[in-house]
Amino acid sequence: MHTEVMRTVVLTVALAALAASSLAAQDDGPTAGVSCSVASSLDYDTYSLLLIARAGGWGVGWSEAAEDDASATWADCRASALDARLKNSPNLRARLHKIRDALRTLRSYDGELGAYYEGGGSLYGHAVPRSYVDIEELLGSAAYLASNKLGGELVANGAAVTARYERNLAARLKAWRTYKPDPDLGEFAAKPSSVREAAGGYEKTTRALVTLLGNRPDNVTLLIRDFANTMMFFDEQGRADAAAGSSAGTSARTSGKRASLPCDVAVNVARDAFITLEQLHSPSWTDADTRAALAEWATCQRQAVAKSLSGNPSLLARMNRLRTLLMTFRAHETRLSRLAKERGPEYATSAWKNNRIETLVMGTASLARTTFGGQSFQNAGARMAALRGDFQARLAGLRAMKFTDEMKKRGVTAAQWNAAIDAWAKSYADVVALVGTRPDNATLTVHQYLDESVDADSIEWY
Repeated sequence: MHTEVMRTVVLTVALAALAASSLAAQDDGPTAGVSCSVASSLDYDTYSLLLIARAGGWGVGWSEAAEDDASATWADCRASALDARLKNSPNLRARLHKIRDALRTLRSYDGELGAYYEGGGSLYGHAVPRSYVDIEELLGSAAYLASNKLGGELVANGAAVTARYERNLAARLKAWRTYKPDPDLGEFAAKPSSVREAAGGYEKTTRALVTLLGNRPDNVTLLIRDFANTMMFFDEQGRADAAAGSSAGTSARTSGKRASLPCDVAVNVARDAFITLEQLHSPSWTDADTRAALAEWATCQRQAVAKSLSGNPSLLARMNRLRTLLMTFRAHETRLSRLAKERGPEYATSAWKNNRIETLVMGTASLARTTFGGQSFQNAGARMAALRGDFQARLAGLRAMKFTDEMKKRGVTAAQWNAAIDAWAKSYADVVALVGTRPDNATLTVHQYLDESVDADSIEWY
């Protein structure tokens, strides 16, 4: 395949999503009927659950292209909301516009280079508009930091962290500029000249971004530099050294242990930004630190929800109950998965799942306080019935699944397996008993989340 064609595939997918996002206010497309004010009030994962439910699910009204559209639309809505918040800070707003443009361009080159190395494919084009979600979360976090003294606080070894970013960039550029086509790709192999051209664009954009940010190693600058240093498809490509992927530094905030930022930071920055900031101010970083930071972030969000619902005790009690039931539901899923197949230690860790539940509770609370949350839509009843049917089909599939020799070798008994299925089914029923089955936007969003469940054939996670 000619490299020009590969570039066209990547850019066409990304541009199509951008064009589609401009239709969000019109009565067509997967985002129809959901205003920008609703979109910007939700985290992206909850927003996409809402849209998938309204569209009728994957293969009906939802697709890879719809996911691209939703990502770009949500990002544009968040960008508009950020502009409105910064109406009295025109210089910061203009600066963030330039940073947004640079980061989106970098992600476009990232997708293009990924396609060149792998012989093309729509995956790389889809990844570009979907990266806008992370970019917008970053910019919202940066805007908060830039508006208070924390943003200008220096990272103690910030110069060393910056030097690491530069080594990473140099190593990547060297790898790209010495690229040799993989013979296994045959006609789909990229031309070295095309890879070098994309590498040049990537370098030029990075240099412009660094110039825009400046060299002061403060929290805002290094947060954005760290994001730019992390690539979608080249995290292990051209690393300068084994530690280059880590942002861990040293700071007066810590004395040989993980940094801990206050809750007023956690509730105003995105989860990934919160983790990066703690990494920047920690002398070292491990997976255990990531889990601790996730738990810390989730606790702060929980406190924020409680504060925001203090005037509505019945809704607060309902959301607290929903959180508990969803965590129980996922815990039983984890047990099913670990019984069905031998799993690594990551399946014993629920920090990421619990964070996802925390944002869903926040989003559900937000929807519950709006007229939109209680509204239904065309075919909503059919969608609710389909989601309920999906669960029953999964449950039947699990009960019919053959008890494997591998399970027996690990000491799993039929009684354990059946008890785990029963516990999972009960936990699902408990959630449904709480939220009900009324086919409105808020309720269907929770049911759509429940549908991201165990696959009866492979017992894998969605």
